[in-house]
Amino acid sequence: MNSYAKFCYRVLGKHLDKSGVGARLADKLYQADMDMSPGMFISSWIVGVSIAVIVIVLSFFVLNLALNLEMSLLPAFDDLTALMFSPFFILATLILVTVFAVPFSLTTKIQDKRMEIDRELPFALSHMSFTASTGAAPITIFKEIANGRYGKLSDEFKKLERMIEIEGADVIAAMTDLVRKTPSALLRSLLIDMTKLAHTGGNLETYFYDRLTRVMDLKRQVQKEFALSMSFYAEMYVSLILMSTIIGILFAVLGGMLMGGKIGPFSAEVFFYMFVYFVIPMANVIFGVLLMLAFSRGG
Repeated sequence: MNSYAKFCYRVLGKHLDKSGVGARLADKLYQADMDMSPGMFISSWIVGVSIAVIVIVLSFFVLNLALNLEMSLLPAFDDLTALMFSPFFILATLILVTVFAVPFSLTTKIQDKRMEIDRELPFALSHMSFTASTGAAPITIFKEIANGRYGKLSDEFKKLERMIEIEGADVIAAMTDLVRKTPSALLRSLLIDMTKLAHTGGNLETYFYDRLTRVMDLKRQVQKEFALSMSFYAEMYVSLILMSTIIGILFAVLGGMLMGGKIGPFSAEVFFYMFVYFVIPMANVIFGVLLMLAFSRGG
């Protein structure tokens, strides 16, 4: 935990935690392996945006004084070109990007963790099946995976081991807690089945082998569907985004020449700037969000 996060927590975070703000955020932070409270996370976010705003505003006024420029922070709204390159526009863009980037970064961390767990799970199941064939108890199986090289999956089993051996929870209670918090649906399903087996006394070796077969079949099916979906979205990107970009730029250039330098209410130059600096980036952002929603179970 760095000094900045500690400072933000002392200034604002502890008050947010006491008021209960962001209580539902705790599970998300746990899933993203971020060792901080909801209040610390939100306060770091707010303080970071505030510092950036203050720095931009002060830098603008210092440059104004140093260069003796007669510029205002907020130019006339009828001068669209000046507005787009004004400190006001930069400031508003920074705030919007930060507001959306921080939750997106948190979601991305969770989804990256989920994908890594799902990727390592078939190999771990093979290891668990072999360990179960020796008659090992569930806690021994957990330790084997926790000490193995399975990335985030090993980290999840280390949490199980810590809850059982340090916090004193029983095996079923520890698995139930991890079921509630893990971002991986496959691991969640595995743990639920293991709790049922613990109650009924089923054969773990047989279960792990059958589970491995089902997971591998599912993995092949998902990879096939993913390849087909990616080809579809690639064709859509080329046909819609790239072609629209080329057509828009040609329209701005040729339209400006043929219509006396004006395209509707805008000059050709302003239309070009709007298209290049706003329409094209927004189209790519929308397409990126579409991909996130299409390929992320938790998006």
